[in-house]
Amino acid sequence: MKINIDKLNIAMAEKCWTNQELSKKAKISLVTLTMIKANKRNFQAVTVGKIAKALDIPVSELVEQEN
Repeated sequence: MKINIDKLNIAMAEKCWTNQELSKKAKISLVTLTMIKANKRNFQAVTVGKIAKALDIPVSELVEQEN
């Protein structure tokens, strides 16, 4: 799954969270979050789910639609 970085940043801004806060609340490493935000690779559904759950938004709001 590929995360839409703009949507992720908007959701984080709405919560006023830093990368460190999101990684702690989503229970993912800061390195993983940094790689996601650098758009380095696709991630497993469980990782995307943890982020969405921490931000209290649906997964569909975070992922980029593939054509």
